Amino acid sequence: MSRSFVFATQNYSYFKCFYFRKLGLNYIAPYSGLSPLGSGVTIDVHTGLISGIAPPAGKYVVCVIVEEWRNGVLLDHHRKDFILTIGDCSVNGASLNPKYINCNNFTFNFFNESTNPNIQSYAWKFGDLKNPLKDTSTSPKPTYTYSDTGTFEMKLKVTATGGCEDSATAQVSVFPGFKADFSVSGSCILNPYQFKDASNTKYGIINGWQWNFGDANTTSDTSSQQNPTYTYASTGTKKVFFTVYSSKGCTDTLSKFIAVPDKPFLSLPFHDTLICSIDTLPLIANSPGSSFQWTSIQAPGSIINATAPNPQVHPKDTATYVVTVNNNGCINKDSIQVNVLQFITINAGPDTSICKTDTLQFNPVSYALSYKWTSTNGIPIAPVKNPKVAPLTNTTYYVQANLGKCPAYDTVNIQVFPYPTVQASGNAIICFGNRTQLNGNTNADNFSWSPINTLLNGNTLQPIAGPNQTTHYVLTGQNNSGCIKQVTDTVLVKVVQPIQINVGNDTSVVLNQPLQLQALLADSSHFAYNWTPSVYLNNPAISHPVATITSPVNEIRFTVRATDSISGCFGENSLWVKVYNSGPDILVPKAFTPNGDGKNDIMRPILLGISRLDFFSIYNRWGQLIYTTSQPNAGWDGTMNGTAQPSGAYVFIAKGMDYLGNTISKNGTVILIR
Repeated sequence: MSRSFVFATQNYSYFKCFYFRKLGLNYIAPYSGLSPLGSGVTIDVHTGLISGIAPPAGKYVVCVIVEEWRNGVLLDHHRKDFILTIGDCSVNGASLNPKYINCNNFTFNFFNESTNPNIQSYAWKFGDLKNPLKDTSTSPKPTYTYSDTGTFEMKLKVTATGGCEDSATAQVSVFPGFKADFSVSGSCILNPYQFKDASNTKYGIINGWQWNFGDANTTSDTSSQQNPTYTYASTGTKKVFFTVYSSKGCTDTLSKFIAVPDKPFLSLPFHDTLICSIDTLPLIANSPGSSFQWTSIQAPGSIINATAPNPQVHPKDTATYVVTVNNNGCINKDSIQVNVLQFITINAGPDTSICKTDTLQFNPVSYALSYKWTSTNGIPIAPVKNPKVAPLTNTTYYVQANLGKCPAYDTVNIQVFPYPTVQASGNAIICFGNRTQLNGNTNADNFSWSPINTLLNGNTLQPIAGPNQTTHYVLTGQNNSGCIKQVTDTVLVKVVQPIQINVGNDTSVVLNQPLQLQALLADSSHFAYNWTPSVYLNNPAISHPVATITSPVNEIRFTVRATDSISGCFGENSLWVKVYNSGPDILVPKAFTPNGDGKNDIMRPILLGISRLDFFSIYNRWGQLIYTTSQPNAGWDGTMNGTAQPSGAYVFIAKGMDYLGNTISKNGTVILIR
């Protein structure tokens, strides 16, 4: 299979032309030095692009010469020889099943059955003549829904690596509306079971059947008849498989479980019941396809229509009725005991009381099977044994109980009492450590507050609450009689926890050096601030004022109060500022004693009016750097790499920038004393 191809050589903008050149090889016609790939392949002399129809498979020697020209003069040329291999273009890349059929709906999921890993592209044509513009796809696994029923020819065309192509076709049949179904009837293992085909098809006709009756004791439990019969060799649950075929090629399989008992099916709605001695009772039995026979040893003459599935009986004393069913020789039995009472009684319960708006459920004691309730308030009541009522006033209830034609009667009086009233007030927001008064009002016989451990006078209706955290206080009232249920009301006291303000560490400044103060809160969205003393501050009512001390003082304490605008609670904090009357400087102590006693253990510079520390470095007597830092509050602990340094003199060098932008440098010696 020949195919077209394109091959690009390297291109430079100053090339004048490209062409093939014979290199002294003996070419076999129709190939030559100027046509090493045959007359079907050419080279573009301006771009170097080789294109055309490939020759048969094999190896071909090609030489490309590039010449560089300028103003009509050949300046240089370059030659490249290479061997071009043409592969065999035959490819087995498209494979489909001979036939596809869908008997459920119009939609198919297709895919290429070939396992060729070199497929690059797909072109599907589904053959849907009623939808010719949309019955295509380029997906490797397309899903397509046909517009109508029928038989269609589908085509798949694939392109492999290198451009080789292959194609395949298949027949597609679309005949939805085909479904298998069957019914079965039978009584017990003694008789054959009748199987009936209930399948349907919308297109064509059903022309094939295959049954497997699921009898594990034999291999001959199959049939190809439409409506076969089968006699099982053992009892139990059997799984029957049924497959049907249509003239359109459709196939469907259905399985069902069926029971094969040793006796026919027999069902009774009850096995024990109760009647009055003057009543007649209908009995009911269900056994499809069977004959019936009812008998009773205790009351043989009390059965009306003894061979019916639903006879009537009228025993005068308790009796047992036995029903026997026969289905083609398959026998089954069951029984019903009918208990007979000469009369009935009912006890609806004692008189009682409830709280107004509550619901009460009656629990009468009686063998009656039906009940009728009435009341003095005229509100309808459900005709059941255990109705629910909700009287709003004192009410008398009457009940009539019946067992057939035997009645019984009773009465219940219900007294209704109102709930006690309980009201609690005093919702409040308090600051931590403060107290607030609660107020209660009730007409109950007894009352109590909880929790009581944070209340003063907790046994009164006006206690004083002082919780340490937000607390719900519950006032409970209860009567000694009548409506004795508890009633509650709640008061909420919210506690604002102590307000924590972070103002930083104590610090130092020089005269006229601006100092940025800062009050930090966890949540500062609704706080007001007040700094004192305010004489040196640009704005004492903000969280971050700037302090500039202009008169000589030794030290000054700034205090800030932050007040919550919602609760009125406040917090305070302060810091000390040491004031140096000199100008900006870097002071370094003369000596320190790093002995771990917490006193003078660290050698650190004292920064006066310094806004930035560039470095503070320590050297030993040999000029070796043993410590350096640019952190304002850091210092040397007398060690180097964790090793304690010996007592003696050490050289320090420090450099920084003051608040005016001037460079401050200091050097000298410090004494380490151990």
